[in-house]
Amino acid sequence: MVPTKHIKMGSIKNMSTYKGGYRTEVARYERAPYERIEYEEYLRTHDLIDLKGRVDRGEPNPIDPTYGGIGYQYFYPDTVDLGRVKVTLESDEWKFRWEGRR
Repeated sequence: MVPTKHIKMGSIKNMSTYKGGYRTEVARYERAPYERIEYEEYLRTHDLIDLKGRVDRGEPNPIDPTYGGIGYQYFYPDTVDLGRVKVTLESDEWKFRWEGRR
């Protein structure tokens, strides 16, 4: 048996991902709302800027029913268990409605 003074404490801490019988990482259902907010911010700063420009210029787009659109567009994040988000443009403001299925 090795005396305890020769064991490094760092090696004992990193032996398992469990502490007190519970896993140390956060569960997916608890992280999902935060990841959805991050994805909405990503959409606002990237994809929706281009889409808004197409709407303002009067180009055919999936949002504007005047030009053959259906009034909304679905976006799918890379993480499958987040579901999909339905984006609509109401009075110059983007509305996000999350659905749990893909």
